[in-house]
Amino acid sequence: MIDEIKKSISATLYERTTSPLFGTFLFSWILWNWKIILVLFATNSQELETTKFEYIENNLLNYSSGIIYPVASTILILTLYAWLAEKAYQLWLYFDKRKLDLKNEIEKNKLLTLDQSIKLRLEISKKEESFDNLLKEKEKLIQVLRAENSELLKQNSQNEIINTSDVKEDFNQDYSDEIRSFFKNEDAVAYIEDVAQYVQYGWSMDSEKIPENILTYYLAFDIIQKVNDNGVFEFTPIGKQVLREYFKTKHNTK
Repeated sequence: MIDEIKKSISATLYERTTSPLFGTFLFSWILWNWKIILVLFATNSQELETTKFEYIENNLLNYSSGIIYPVASTILILTLYAWLAEKAYQLWLYFDKRKLDLKNEIEKNKLLTLDQSIKLRLEISKKEESFDNLLKEKEKLIQVLRAENSELLKQNSQNEIINTSDVKEDFNQDYSDEIRSFFKNEDAVAYIEDVAQYVQYGWSMDSEKIPENILTYYLAFDIIQKVNDNGVFEFTPIGKQVLREYFKTKHNTK
């Protein structure tokens, strides 16, 4: 119990003595009452013809120098110090930003060395090679899908009959097999309105809204074709018939 009380008192004293307010007030009090310190530590009682405490009480202690002036000085010092610290920090940040801006400006105008140029060209070449390989893989995938689609069309034409209640038989004779095949792919049909919206407004296809496998399917089966290199597409003649039959079927269903 006694140890806990000692620790509590020690913690309180440490907090008070390390406080900026207490330290500033003590400094201010000493400045205003330096004569008291001088009498206590550097003067003999014989020279004063009385005791030190009596001399201090009768000649040096007063309410103004003991309380008012030290408190006012403490407030002034703390306020001035905080203001100066803030301005100093702002000045440091200002010059630090100027150094950073100057460094960026110099680095921006700095020419690449020969080694850096060679390294940059090699990186660009690798990127281009990787992009070309990706395009080739996409082309191979499209060809495989087209071959599979052709095989499915042959099998469907020989072994299957389309249910006339789901899709009407007034398709264009030239594209009837392709249209029937498209409407059998439920995933592709589910995205047709989204694709139509992107085509209508000339937007670039968003991979988050239109999955890559759906876009690849539409390309492979000639439903859409690329207009430019910015990802803008348009419907092919087959695609227009597919879209027409989709809305016709949807309207009749309603």
